[in-house]
Amino acid sequence: MRLATPQDKPGAKRLEYVTTLRTRDPHRNVFHASNVRPDEIRRLLDLKADPFWLDIDSAVPEQHGLLADVFGFHSLAIEDTLNPRTRVKLEEYDGYLFVVLRAMRFDPEKPFDGRELGVKKLCLFIGPNYLVSVHAGVSSSVNLAMAQFEREPELIEQGGPARLAHLVCDAVVDEYFPILDRVDAGVDRLEHGDMDQLDHRTFDEILKIRRLAFAARRSILPQRTIFDALAHRSTALISGDARLYFRDVFDHAQRIIDSLDAYRELIANTTDSYLARSSMRMDYATKVFSAIATLVLPFFVISEFYGMNVRGLPLSSAPGAFWIIVAVEVAISGLLLLILRKRRLL
Repeated sequence: MRLATPQDKPGAKRLEYVTTLRTRDPHRNVFHASNVRPDEIRRLLDLKADPFWLDIDSAVPEQHGLLADVFGFHSLAIEDTLNPRTRVKLEEYDGYLFVVLRAMRFDPEKPFDGRELGVKKLCLFIGPNYLVSVHAGVSSSVNLAMAQFEREPELIEQGGPARLAHLVCDAVVDEYFPILDRVDAGVDRLEHGDMDQLDHRTFDEILKIRRLAFAARRSILPQRTIFDALAHRSTALISGDARLYFRDVFDHAQRIIDSLDAYRELIANTTDSYLARSSMRMDYATKVFSAIATLVLPFFVISEFYGMNVRGLPLSSAPGAFWIIVAVEVAISGLLLLILRKRRLL
Protein backbone atom coordinates (compact mmCIF):
# COMPACT_ATOMS: atom_id res chain seq x y z
CA MET A 1 0.00 0.00 0.00
CA ARG A 2 1.21 3.56 -0.72
CA LEU A 3 0.15 7.06 0.11
CA ALA A 4 -1.47 9.08 -2.64
CA THR A 5 0.69 11.87 -4.03
CA PRO A 6 -0.14 14.97 -6.10
CA GLN A 7 1.64 13.37 -9.06
CA ASP A 8 -1.02 10.65 -9.41
CA LYS A 9 -2.68 10.82 -12.82
CA PRO A 10 -6.48 11.23 -13.06
CA GLY A 11 -8.18 7.86 -12.90
CA ALA A 12 -5.29 6.20 -11.12
CA LYS A 13 -6.08 4.25 -7.99
CA ARG A 14 -5.55 6.26 -4.85
CA LEU A 15 -5.24 5.08 -1.29
CA GLU A 16 -5.25 8.20 0.86
CA TYR A 17 -4.60 7.24 4.45
CA VAL A 18 -4.59 9.82 7.20
CA THR A 19 -2.16 7.65 9.11
CA THR A 20 -0.24 4.64 7.85
CA LEU A 21 2.11 3.05 10.36
CA ARG A 22 4.19 0.37 8.73
CA THR A 23 5.66 -2.63 10.49
CA ARG A 24 8.45 -4.77 9.18
CA ASP A 25 5.92 -6.23 6.79
CA PRO A 26 4.69 -3.34 4.57
CA HIS A 27 1.26 -4.98 4.15
CA ARG A 28 0.50 -4.68 7.85
CA ASN A 29 -0.97 -1.27 8.46
CA VAL A 30 -2.81 0.81 10.99
CA PHE A 31 -5.01 3.37 9.28
CA HIS A 32 -8.14 5.49 9.58
CA ALA A 33 -11.30 4.65 7.69
CA SER A 34 -11.82 8.18 6.37
CA ASN A 35 -9.66 7.60 3.29
CA VAL A 36 -9.74 3.90 2.52
CA ARG A 37 -12.01 2.13 0.05
CA PRO A 38 -14.26 -0.76 1.15
CA ASP A 39 -12.74 -3.07 -1.44
CA GLU A 40 -9.29 -2.52 0.05
CA ILE A 41 -10.60 -3.48 3.48
CA ARG A 42 -12.15 -6.63 2.02
CA ARG A 43 -8.80 -7.49 0.46
CA LEU A 44 -7.12 -7.06 3.85
CA LEU A 45 -9.74 -9.32 5.43
CA ASP A 46 -8.99 -11.99 2.86
CA LEU A 47 -5.31 -11.87 3.82
CA LYS A 48 -5.94 -13.66 7.09
CA ALA A 49 -2.26 -13.83 7.95
CA ASP A 50 -1.84 -10.06 7.55
CA PRO A 51 -3.14 -8.22 10.67
CA PHE A 52 -4.35 -4.62 10.40
CA TRP A 53 -5.98 -1.96 12.55
CA LEU A 54 -8.87 0.12 11.24
CA ASP A 55 -9.97 3.20 13.17
CA ILE A 56 -13.57 4.35 12.57
CA ASP A 57 -15.33 7.58 13.55
CA SER A 58 -18.90 6.53 14.39
CA ALA A 59 -20.09 10.12 13.88
CA VAL A 60 -19.46 9.72 10.13
CA PRO A 61 -22.17 7.50 8.56
CA GLU A 62 -19.94 6.43 5.67
CA GLN A 63 -17.32 5.12 8.07
CA HIS A 64 -19.79 3.55 10.47
CA GLY A 65 -21.46 1.73 7.59
CA LEU A 66 -18.28 -0.32 7.09
CA LEU A 67 -19.10 -2.30 10.24
CA ALA A 68 -22.11 -3.92 8.55
CA ASP A 69 -21.27 -3.67 4.85
CA VAL A 70 -17.68 -4.90 4.99
CA PHE A 71 -17.15 -6.71 8.29
CA GLY A 72 -20.69 -8.03 8.75
CA PHE A 73 -20.71 -7.54 12.51
CA HIS A 74 -23.83 -8.43 14.47
CA SER A 75 -26.51 -5.75 14.42
CA LEU A 76 -26.67 -5.64 18.23
CA ALA A 77 -22.95 -4.90 18.46
CA ILE A 78 -23.24 -2.23 15.77
CA GLU A 79 -26.16 -0.67 17.64
CA ASP A 80 -24.08 -0.58 20.83
CA THR A 81 -21.40 1.48 19.07
CA LEU A 82 -23.97 4.27 18.61
CA ASN A 83 -25.85 4.01 21.90
CA PRO A 84 -24.31 6.53 24.35
CA ARG A 85 -25.70 4.58 27.33
CA THR A 86 -24.12 1.25 26.44
CA ARG A 87 -22.50 -0.25 29.52
CA VAL A 88 -18.92 -1.44 29.45
CA LYS A 89 -18.82 -5.10 28.48
CA LEU A 90 -17.05 -7.93 26.73
CA GLU A 91 -19.05 -10.15 24.40
CA GLU A 92 -17.89 -13.00 22.21
CA TYR A 93 -19.48 -13.39 18.80
CA ASP A 94 -18.77 -15.89 16.08
CA GLY A 95 -15.23 -15.09 15.00
CA TYR A 96 -14.58 -11.91 16.98
CA LEU A 97 -14.72 -10.25 20.39
CA PHE A 98 -16.67 -7.06 21.05
CA VAL A 99 -15.40 -4.79 23.84
CA VAL A 100 -16.94 -1.55 25.11
CA LEU A 101 -14.73 0.72 27.21
CA ARG A 102 -15.13 4.18 28.72
CA ALA A 103 -12.20 6.57 28.84
CA MET A 104 -12.10 9.60 31.13
CA ARG A 105 -11.31 12.96 29.59
CA PHE A 106 -9.34 15.05 32.06
CA ASP A 107 -6.92 17.92 31.54
CA PRO A 108 -4.64 18.28 34.59
CA GLU A 109 -3.40 21.64 33.29
CA LYS A 110 -6.79 23.32 33.68
CA PRO A 111 -7.86 24.92 36.97
CA PHE A 112 -9.54 22.42 39.24
CA ASP A 113 -13.22 23.41 39.14
CA GLY A 114 -14.79 19.95 39.12
CA ARG A 115 -16.28 20.40 35.65
CA GLU A 116 -13.36 19.23 33.53
CA LEU A 117 -14.46 15.59 33.59
CA GLY A 118 -15.93 13.75 30.66
CA VAL A 119 -16.47 10.15 29.62
CA LYS A 120 -15.90 8.95 26.06
CA LYS A 121 -17.08 5.57 24.85
CA LEU A 122 -14.65 3.41 22.89
CA CYS A 123 -15.58 0.14 21.17
CA LEU A 124 -13.19 -2.55 19.95
CA PHE A 125 -13.79 -5.46 17.57
CA ILE A 126 -10.99 -8.01 17.94
CA GLY A 127 -10.88 -10.50 15.07
CA PRO A 128 -8.42 -13.12 13.86
CA ASN A 129 -6.49 -10.67 11.70
CA TYR A 130 -7.98 -7.27 12.47
CA LEU A 131 -8.68 -4.76 15.20
CA VAL A 132 -11.47 -2.26 14.59
CA SER A 133 -11.72 0.68 16.98
CA VAL A 134 -14.92 2.74 16.93
CA HIS A 135 -15.45 6.07 18.65
CA ALA A 136 -17.16 9.42 18.04
CA GLY A 137 -14.82 12.24 17.20
CA VAL A 138 -11.23 12.30 18.40
CA SER A 139 -10.10 9.66 20.88
CA SER A 140 -6.98 10.50 22.85
CA SER A 141 -6.66 6.86 23.93
CA VAL A 142 -6.52 5.69 20.31
CA ASN A 143 -4.03 8.42 19.44
CA LEU A 144 -1.78 7.39 22.34
CA ALA A 145 -1.99 3.73 21.32
CA MET A 146 -1.15 4.57 17.71
CA ALA A 147 1.81 6.64 18.83
CA GLN A 148 3.04 3.72 20.93
CA PHE A 149 2.64 1.34 17.99
CA GLU A 150 4.53 3.73 15.73
CA ARG A 151 7.47 3.57 18.15
CA GLU A 152 7.28 -0.23 18.43
CA PRO A 153 5.81 -1.62 15.18
CA GLU A 154 7.04 -5.12 16.02
CA LEU A 155 4.31 -5.42 18.68
CA ILE A 156 1.81 -6.69 16.13
CA GLU A 157 4.08 -9.66 15.44
CA GLN A 158 4.11 -10.58 19.13
CA GLY A 159 0.38 -10.92 19.66
CA GLY A 160 -1.51 -9.89 16.54
CA PRO A 161 -4.67 -7.75 16.84
CA ALA A 162 -5.03 -8.65 20.52
CA ARG A 163 -1.69 -6.97 21.18
CA LEU A 164 -2.98 -3.83 19.48
CA ALA A 165 -6.12 -4.03 21.61
CA HIS A 166 -3.87 -4.14 24.66
CA LEU A 167 -2.27 -0.86 23.59
CA VAL A 168 -5.71 0.78 23.49
CA CYS A 169 -6.77 -0.67 26.84
CA ASP A 170 -3.48 0.36 28.40
CA ALA A 171 -3.94 3.91 27.07
CA VAL A 172 -7.48 4.02 28.49
CA VAL A 173 -6.22 3.03 31.95
CA ASP A 174 -3.23 5.39 31.78
CA GLU A 175 -5.59 8.34 31.36
CA TYR A 176 -6.88 7.70 34.88
CA PHE A 177 -3.50 8.33 36.49
CA PRO A 178 -3.62 12.16 36.10
CA ILE A 179 -6.97 12.01 37.90
CA LEU A 180 -5.36 9.91 40.62
CA ASP A 181 -2.53 12.44 40.96
CA ARG A 182 -4.98 15.34 41.22
CA VAL A 183 -7.04 13.55 43.89
CA ASP A 184 -3.87 12.62 45.78
CA ALA A 185 -2.64 16.22 45.78
CA GLY A 186 -6.02 17.51 46.92
CA VAL A 187 -6.37 14.96 49.71
CA ASP A 188 -2.80 15.59 50.90
CA ARG A 189 -3.44 19.33 51.00
CA LEU A 190 -6.63 18.87 53.00
CA GLU A 191 -5.14 16.27 55.31
CA HIS A 192 -2.14 18.42 56.28
CA GLY A 193 -4.00 21.72 56.33
CA ASP A 194 -4.81 23.73 59.44
CA MET A 195 -8.17 22.59 60.77
CA ASP A 196 -8.68 26.03 62.30
CA GLN A 197 -8.62 27.54 58.81
CA LEU A 198 -11.45 25.43 57.44
CA ASP A 199 -14.15 27.50 55.78
CA HIS A 200 -16.81 27.18 53.10
CA ARG A 201 -14.15 27.38 50.36
CA THR A 202 -12.38 24.40 51.89
CA PHE A 203 -15.64 22.49 51.95
CA ASP A 204 -16.22 23.34 48.27
CA GLU A 205 -12.77 21.94 47.47
CA ILE A 206 -13.58 18.77 49.42
CA LEU A 207 -16.75 18.32 47.36
CA LYS A 208 -14.87 18.81 44.09
CA ILE A 209 -12.21 16.27 45.02
CA ARG A 210 -14.85 13.80 46.14
CA ARG A 211 -16.77 14.28 42.89
CA LEU A 212 -13.59 13.68 40.90
CA ALA A 213 -12.69 10.53 42.85
CA PHE A 214 -16.21 9.09 42.72
CA ALA A 215 -16.57 9.74 38.98
CA ALA A 216 -13.23 8.06 38.23
CA ARG A 217 -14.05 5.05 40.41
CA ARG A 218 -17.53 4.67 38.94
CA SER A 219 -16.02 4.69 35.45
CA ILE A 220 -13.09 2.31 35.93
CA LEU A 221 -14.65 -0.19 38.37
CA PRO A 222 -16.74 -2.13 35.81
CA GLN A 223 -13.83 -2.09 33.35
CA ARG A 224 -11.72 -4.07 35.79
CA THR A 225 -13.93 -7.09 35.03
CA ILE A 226 -13.33 -6.60 31.30
CA PHE A 227 -9.55 -6.54 31.71
CA ASP A 228 -9.71 -9.55 34.00
CA ALA A 229 -11.63 -11.52 31.37
CA LEU A 230 -9.21 -10.49 28.61
CA ALA A 231 -6.29 -11.54 30.82
CA HIS A 232 -7.66 -14.93 31.88
CA ARG A 233 -10.32 -16.04 29.41
CA SER A 234 -9.19 -18.82 27.14
CA THR A 235 -9.92 -17.89 23.53
CA ALA A 236 -8.15 -18.37 20.22
CA LEU A 237 -8.49 -14.64 19.47
CA ILE A 238 -6.14 -13.69 22.32
CA SER A 239 -2.76 -15.35 22.45
CA GLY A 240 -1.04 -16.34 25.66
CA ASP A 241 1.51 -13.55 25.17
CA ALA A 242 -1.26 -10.94 24.78
CA ARG A 243 -3.02 -12.23 27.91
CA LEU A 244 0.14 -11.51 29.90
CA TYR A 245 -0.04 -7.87 28.83
CA PHE A 246 -3.75 -7.69 29.66
CA ARG A 247 -2.85 -8.88 33.16
CA ASP A 248 -0.66 -5.81 33.48
CA VAL A 249 -3.59 -3.60 32.46
CA PHE A 250 -5.77 -5.40 35.01
CA ASP A 251 -3.16 -4.78 37.72
CA HIS A 252 -3.05 -1.08 36.86
CA ALA A 253 -6.84 -0.83 36.99
CA GLN A 254 -6.90 -2.63 40.34
CA ARG A 255 -4.25 -0.30 41.72
CA ILE A 256 -6.25 2.75 40.65
CA ILE A 257 -9.41 1.37 42.26
CA ASP A 258 -7.59 0.55 45.51
CA SER A 259 -6.10 4.03 45.62
CA LEU A 260 -9.47 5.67 44.95
CA ASP A 261 -11.04 3.56 47.71
CA ALA A 262 -8.36 4.74 50.13
CA TYR A 263 -8.83 8.34 49.03
CA ARG A 264 -12.59 8.00 49.42
CA GLU A 265 -12.09 7.03 53.07
CA LEU A 266 -9.70 9.94 53.63
CA ILE A 267 -12.11 12.34 51.96
CA ALA A 268 -14.95 11.02 54.13
CA ASN A 269 -12.82 11.49 57.26
CA THR A 270 -11.88 15.01 56.20
CA THR A 271 -15.51 15.81 55.51
CA ASP A 272 -16.50 14.48 58.93
CA SER A 273 -13.74 16.54 60.54
CA TYR A 274 -14.92 19.66 58.74
CA LEU A 275 -18.53 19.08 59.76
CA ALA A 276 -17.51 18.32 63.35
CA ARG A 277 -15.38 21.46 63.53
CA SER A 278 -18.20 23.52 62.01
CA SER A 279 -20.64 22.05 64.53
CA MET A 280 -18.26 22.86 67.41
CA ARG A 281 -17.91 26.41 66.20
CA MET A 282 -21.66 26.75 65.93
CA ASP A 283 -22.16 25.30 69.42
CA TYR A 284 -19.57 27.66 70.87
CA ALA A 285 -21.12 30.68 69.16
CA THR A 286 -24.56 29.62 70.37
CA LYS A 287 -23.29 29.32 73.96
CA VAL A 288 -21.58 32.69 73.84
CA PHE A 289 -24.60 34.53 72.49
CA SER A 290 -26.92 32.70 74.88
CA ALA A 291 -24.71 33.67 77.81
CA ILE A 292 -24.62 37.28 76.68
CA ALA A 293 -28.40 37.34 76.32
CA THR A 294 -28.80 35.78 79.77
CA LEU A 295 -26.41 38.22 81.45
CA VAL A 296 -28.02 41.34 79.97
CA LEU A 297 -31.54 40.10 80.67
CA PRO A 298 -31.70 41.62 84.19
CA PHE A 299 -30.72 45.02 82.78
CA PHE A 300 -33.56 44.94 80.27
CA VAL A 301 -36.20 43.66 82.71
CA ILE A 302 -35.46 46.06 85.57
CA SER A 303 -34.93 49.00 83.23
CA GLU A 304 -38.30 48.33 81.61
CA PHE A 305 -40.02 48.60 85.00
CA TYR A 306 -38.35 51.88 85.88
CA GLY A 307 -38.89 53.19 82.41
CA MET A 308 -42.66 53.12 82.82
CA ASN A 309 -44.51 56.22 83.93
CA VAL A 310 -45.70 54.61 87.17
CA ARG A 311 -45.34 56.29 90.55
CA GLY A 312 -44.51 54.49 93.75
CA LEU A 313 -41.85 52.08 92.45
CA PRO A 314 -39.27 51.07 95.10
CA LEU A 315 -36.29 53.40 95.27
CA SER A 316 -37.77 55.62 92.60
CA SER A 317 -37.40 58.67 94.84
CA ALA A 318 -34.32 57.60 96.80
CA PRO A 319 -31.05 59.54 96.42
CA GLY A 320 -28.61 57.61 94.20
CA ALA A 321 -31.42 55.31 92.98
CA PHE A 322 -29.73 54.93 89.58
CA TRP A 323 -26.55 53.47 91.04
CA ILE A 324 -28.48 51.25 93.43
CA ILE A 325 -30.53 49.79 90.57
CA VAL A 326 -27.37 49.28 88.45
CA ALA A 327 -25.73 47.47 91.34
CA VAL A 328 -28.76 45.20 91.72
CA GLU A 329 -28.70 44.42 87.99
CA VAL A 330 -24.97 43.63 88.10
CA ALA A 331 -25.49 41.39 91.14
CA ILE A 332 -28.26 39.44 89.42
CA SER A 333 -26.13 39.04 86.24
CA GLY A 334 -23.18 37.87 88.34
CA LEU A 335 -25.38 35.31 90.07
CA LEU A 336 -26.59 34.04 86.66
CA LEU A 337 -22.98 33.83 85.51
CA LEU A 338 -22.05 31.68 88.51
CA ILE A 339 -25.02 29.38 87.84
CA LEU A 340 -23.99 28.97 84.18
CA ARG A 341 -20.42 28.19 85.21
CA LYS A 342 -21.49 25.69 87.83
CA ARG A 343 -23.71 23.87 85.34
CA ARG A 344 -20.91 24.01 82.73
CA LEU A 345 -23.12 25.83 80.28
CA LEU A 346 -20.47 28.44 79.70
